[in-house]
Amino acid sequence: MSILEISNIGPIKHVKIELNKINVFMGQQGSGKSVIAKIISYCRWVEKTIVGNQSFGNFAADKNFFINRLQTFHKFEGYFTDNSTISFYSEAIQFQLKDNIFTGDWVNRYNYKRNKVSYIPSERNLVVLPEIEKITFPDNYLRSFLFDWLDARKRYTPETPLKILNLDLEYYYTSNQESYIKNYDNNDVYKLLLTNTSSGIQSITPLMVMVDYLTDKIYEKDIDLSYIEDENKKESSQKILRNIFINPAIEIIKKKKDKSLSEVELINELFLAMDTWDEVPDINDLVTQYNTVRNNLLKTNNTHIVLEEAEQNLFPDSQRFLVYYLFSKINNPRYDHSLTLTTHSPYILYSINNCILANKVHNNLNDDERSKVKCLNSMIPAESISIYQIENGKINSIQNEMGMIESNYFDEQMTKIMDDFYILLNKL
Repeated sequence: MSILEISNIGPIKHVKIELNKINVFMGQQGSGKSVIAKIISYCRWVEKTIVGNQSFGNFAADKNFFINRLQTFHKFEGYFTDNSTISFYSEAIQFQLKDNIFTGDWVNRYNYKRNKVSYIPSERNLVVLPEIEKITFPDNYLRSFLFDWLDARKRYTPETPLKILNLDLEYYYTSNQESYIKNYDNNDVYKLLLTNTSSGIQSITPLMVMVDYLTDKIYEKDIDLSYIEDENKKESSQKILRNIFINPAIEIIKKKKDKSLSEVELINELFLAMDTWDEVPDINDLVTQYNTVRNNLLKTNNTHIVLEEAEQNLFPDSQRFLVYYLFSKINNPRYDHSLTLTTHSPYILYSINNCILANKVHNNLNDDERSKVKCLNSMIPAESISIYQIENGKINSIQNEMGMIESNYFDEQMTKIMDDFYILLNKL
């Protein structure tokens, strides 16, 4: 688990949370949901960058690099004061921003599994703009999302479309660089340019494409790397090889040789005996450890998605099926994916409650009930999800002792809506 603490950034006064498999933040506009979500995304990226490079690099060389990059990438100019702090602690590293200065240290530099960190913004429907790939964006989260989208959309062709929720719609991308929605309306089938569809479809389509791509498609083959990232991985691999395998193996060779040898001679002895490594338990163990560490640190093992306002422009029932879709993708048993979600919608919360409750009672359902319940592929253990309300710059959990969202929270929201209604109703 990782722990994040934030103080005095934008509307956030103080927040300290242990990051879970799924993290949900509920609150009014401007309450700080996006501030927390963006900092989670950024800290995950910082962790991946430092551990992947096996070096604090720019973060150590320039103590202002951390805050400058955060302010630029997530458009946080004006959010920080002299009292702003960020603390992040994981099983691999720990770091802190205090007095606008970054400090960090290793916890266990090899105790990490590389993940793909992706921020899906509320502005996601910008990808439907004609010839969006020709527009130049500054180096921020919108540009990063766009680059991921330009790669993701290619995976969905007329032969391999993506079904959109429970709707009679499919998305695909063509060789003439156009995105289409195919609509199955009873006996009629017609297609529309994504640009010409409704706001709800323009919001849900890039969301679903990105989630499917990030939790599934990128693992079908190696992700294309930039030259810089590829070079960094080569350097990291060499550091890991030296620290995990060569140095310890040299010590083993030293103990087995009667005469004193130089390091170069010891390395030669080591690799000349490569064919017999599996016969030397200590060296064979080092080989196994090196391969494990290298794969964990340099190969993408899972995805962390940070999603803003999942419900955007969606009908309540579509919000329900969206939650079920998201949780089913995060539940992929092959990968330890995780999700951070911000929302204003009670329908999102009701649907999350269904997934938690289904996990508790699914063994008690008969066959007829199972056929009617739609969230059995989206079940989530209560201990794997944390749900918070943000109010007055602080957060509080809205889960009860069973891990479900407290009924009095829903009652409170409904009471606010119905107060006016009952006053007016009495005047009929």
